[in-house]
Amino acid sequence: MLAPKYKQDAITFQMRTLHINKENVFCDFEKLSKTWETSSNIAIRLDVEQTDVGPIVKELLGKLPNDLAYCIMSEIAEFEHLDAELMRLIYNTGDTGCKVAICLRDDLLQDLKKCCKQSNDINVQEHRDNKR
Repeated sequence: MLAPKYKQDAITFQMRTLHINKENVFCDFEKLSKTWETSSNIAIRLDVEQTDVGPIVKELLGKLPNDLAYCIMSEIAEFEHLDAELMRLIYNTGDTGCKVAICLRDDLLQDLKKCCKQSNDINVQEHRDNKR
């Protein structure tokens, strides 16, 4: 999955890709985060096994608030067969992008549907309304 971050600043458009896997989340996160923060045209590519999603999300929680951590969590929020507890964790601790990604899912439990429906975040409301 690619999650782009754009800043139009030149006539030429060259996208860099930041490869994210379990090992570099646990061992090189600061380096990845610095690259993310200092790049104007960059996308992430997740190479994560479904069984590693829980430990990765829990590791990222310790990095918050961090733009790259939020971005990775919002990408994970779109994974098929995501555990309901991880959905709640991402929704409750994530930024607007995480909340939107969770609220756009078709397989939400009632408590998360209610959270999405009652959200005061204008971005969550707009995406929810556009989904209908």
